Order: sequence, then C-alpha cells, then structure tokens
Amino acid sequence: MSIVIMRGAKLAKAIGLRIILRREKAGYNRLQFARRAGITWSNLQAYEEGRKLPDLLTLAAIAAALRTTASAILRGVESEIV
Repeated sequence: MSIVIMRGAKLAKAIGLRIILRREKAGYNRLQFARRAGITWSNLQAYEEGRKLPDLLTLAAIAAALRTTASAILRGVESEIV
C-alpha cells in the first residue's frame, strides 16, 4: 500500500470521527442528520466510518448542518495523520 493511500485512509477516519462527535453532540442520529445535511444515510455512514472522504461541497453541507464550517472540522487533522 502506498504512503498516499495510507494517509488518505487515516484522513478519512479522522474526518469521520470529527463528524460523529459533532453530530452526536448536536443530538442527531444518522438518519436525522443525513436528511438535515441533504445526503444519503449510506454516504454519511461511509464518511463516519472512514471508508469514504466527502468532497468539498458535501463537507460544506455537513458543516452547515452542524452549524460550523468545513475548516473547523478539518482544523488539526493533519497532526493526527502524520
């Protein structure tokens, strides 16, 4: 496995964990939150489990549904994946 793929997998997991923590803190289950963010439940599950990275527009929609910004979700992620 290449280093780029390994870092991508770590990045996806780190972002997914941040989404889970913020979603749960806001009091939403996955289905409620997926509807609020305008994404499918299965995609939300894949993002949260780190199997898939959201594109920039999707990350922005997720952030807006959490009443935060994409940059707030990403802040500090690079230190977690080194």
